[in-house]
Amino acid sequence: MKLVIATPLYPPEIGGPATYAKLLFEGLPKKGIEVDLVKFSDVRHLPKIIRHYIYYRHVLKAIKNADVVLALDPVSVGLPAMWAAKKAGKPFVVKIVGDYAWEQGTQRFGVTQNLDEFVKTKQANFFVRKLQKIQTCVANAATRIIVPSPYLKDIILQWKIPEEKIQMIYNSIEIPQNIPTYQKKTGEFLVVSAGRRVPWKGFEAIERVVEKHKNENWRVFIASGLPRIEAL
Repeated sequence: MKLVIATPLYPPEIGGPATYAKLLFEGLPKKGIEVDLVKFSDVRHLPKIIRHYIYYRHVLKAIKNADVVLALDPVSVGLPAMWAAKKAGKPFVVKIVGDYAWEQGTQRFGVTQNLDEFVKTKQANFFVRKLQKIQTCVANAATRIIVPSPYLKDIILQWKIPEEKIQMIYNSIEIPQNIPTYQKKTGEFLVVSAGRRVPWKGFEAIERVVEKHKNENWRVFIASGLPRIEAL
């Protein structure tokens, strides 16, 4: 079996798709599955629209002798990968770990709603609605949709995607033998979370909750920008 992975990120870039793609690239051949990576970083220097067309051509070339294509987001690589899979007549699978339209909306288009409110509200911004339409189109076209949690499954269902298409596969981690420890002080309640410090991760909400309990000796530590072994 040969799998083509369309990934928006790859090391040394940081982010979940980069880690996930690298793990699959290194691990699947041990299971007898050949893997070919198509990295969006190879075309990111090109102008918008043009980069997506060139990326589509790259994916189309890669999947000629492949059995299936897996896209690791529903828009930047998902849309070109969907077109390529349709053109080549190959099964198309997409992994969705968040609402791309909401993430871009909070970054670029003034969206202030949390995700639960966002998916239930008709958006005023044209570009946000366009991104919603694209990600829903890609999800509908997929043979299967992979999500990492029940919460994300519920979000995808809000897009009116048939439940039978959605497959929940939890993310996993490899625990090193020697784990650095972040010391908890005696008598304190320590809240620890890890991830990139970007608005849609919700770290500010954790910090607000901890702030309300500061008189009860609560403290928060966000593991952001650390080497992976320390974040674990």
